[in-house]
Amino acid sequence: MNKVIVASYMGSGSSAVTDLLSEYDNVHCPHGSYEYIFLHCPGGLFDLEDKLLVGNNALRSDEALRTFEQTMQGLFENEHWWFGDYRSKVSNRFMDYVGKLIAELGPTSFEGFWYEQEKLDKNAWKTIRLKKKLGAKTFELLGTQLRMAFPTPDEFYKAARSFIDATLTDLTEGTNEKTLLLDQLLLPHNLWRAENYFDGDDTRIIVVSRDPRDVFALNKYVWRKQNVPIPLPFDAEGFCTCYRRMREAERPATSGAILRIQFEDLVLDYENTVAKVESFVGCPMLGEHVEKRARFNPEVSKGNLGVFGFSADASREAEIIAKELPEYTYPLDETTIAPKSIAQSF
Repeated sequence: MNKVIVASYMGSGSSAVTDLLSEYDNVHCPHGSYEYIFLHCPGGLFDLEDKLLVGNNALRSDEALRTFEQTMQGLFENEHWWFGDYRSKVSNRFMDYVGKLIAELGPTSFEGFWYEQEKLDKNAWKTIRLKKKLGAKTFELLGTQLRMAFPTPDEFYKAARSFIDATLTDLTEGTNEKTLLLDQLLLPHNLWRAENYFDGDDTRIIVVSRDPRDVFALNKYVWRKQNVPIPLPFDAEGFCTCYRRMREAERPATSGAILRIQFEDLVLDYENTVAKVESFVGCPMLGEHVEKRARFNPEVSKGNLGVFGFSADASREAEIIAKELPEYTYPLDETTIAPKSIAQSF
């Protein structure tokens, strides 16, 4: 199954690339810019990998499997959560695939308890003590089905690949094997894991960066008012500290299946950047560009560049960011930076 995964650094323009690639006739994008988080969310598949292959011990695997199962169940059932509702948006067989994955990790099940089961509130312990006074045994009161699993890396990745393939295959049902386009299935910070989970021959990953001055201004003055902020500080100094740490924490990933582009290049150098994307993904995977500029129009998106110039305060904050994060800023000229007169738009 051919796949294109778009990744970005929170608010840096992944939806622009998703919109662009959705204009090609051999691309299937089931839910637009809906973000698929089941690999990298807290309690997701990558956390399970770390717990079972790096930090495992006699007690840890039960918690790891339990947390993963509960997290996937939440994604599957919670239809009110934008990131959830996997039952309808991903596959109604998703939890079956979760169960199959866990079974393939070879857990041994047995009755028991450990300190996770003893983590009770005050009232629950009062009940336990009362029952013990009446003759009940602690094992009878706290015992549950525990699972212990120590898969080898080969066993884990084989099972994980099967789980991912089954899940994504359901997303392509009835599409005549079109290329599947997925937003945020991977993040820049876990691209180093990709080769363990995806075949480089049928998977392409596009990473989008954006001028942090615009990310900051949009987050503080637009997205926060719309109640959809990204989790970064609203003061310029704190933002710079967190942003630099976030970017520097990224592990190198040099696979030939990864292309890095700049959001500003897609807007200001549209033809060349689109040609670069087409060359990277390949015409067989994309097909014909039948709806050119219908979903991503660079002329419209020019209004999303240099927004930090809309007010004196935002401009001062942008100067701080430019000084502290020079290697991440984009060389916008004065004609591109938003004039102060558009302040009423924000």
